[in-house]
Amino acid sequence: PEWRQYQAAGEALRILDAFYGELEANAAEMALAATADEVEAAYRRGQTAALLAIEGGEALEESLGNLRMFHRLGVRLLTLTWNFRNALADGVGSLRADSGLTEFGVQVVREMNRLGMLVDIAHLAPRGVADVFALSEQPVVDSHANARAITVSSWPPSGALYWLRPVTGDTLRSYASSSPVHTGSACHRHSSRSKARASDSISGGLLEA
Repeated sequence: PEWRQYQAAGEALRILDAFYGELEANAAEMALAATADEVEAAYRRGQTAALLAIEGGEALEESLGNLRMFHRLGVRLLTLTWNFRNALADGVGSLRADSGLTEFGVQVVREMNRLGMLVDIAHLAPRGVADVFALSEQPVVDSHANARAITVSSWPPSGALYWLRPVTGDTLRSYASSSPVHTGSACHRHSSRSKARASDSISGGLLEA
């Protein structure tokens, strides 16, 4: 969080440098994969395929040039926001998490489409999610979220902020129409306290696509 407002690009580069150091030190066991073909090639060689992602558009520091440089360094997925507002959009933890993508956020989604990067809507506020589905010409990813029909998540449990991070039926329907790949996360704390069944969240042929 201390990197949200400034120096985020430099911090992202520091982490990428550490990653490449690990990659060099373990070249026999792992390989960078920037495409599906490279993932399959690593598997055939018995290696672990490492895919680079950045969580939080703060790392761009309001520069499409930085986005392109991260792409050149191998980054293939960007989570537009973490829980709070940045130059791209509102995160779900913003005090006014009712705004959509900013103009810069729109530019980022379009440039990611052009570059072939995955747009990740995890942590994005609902109106921003709707904007991404309306704007993106490529499949969209929610890398870690759960169905709201199963559980409503609040975080932090002792804090003043409260939000709904699990995705709604409308979001799941958008996935079904826009992307062949659907992701989710599992959390025993959430799933054990909910009596809803997984089938409740996909009723009506929601994920038939």
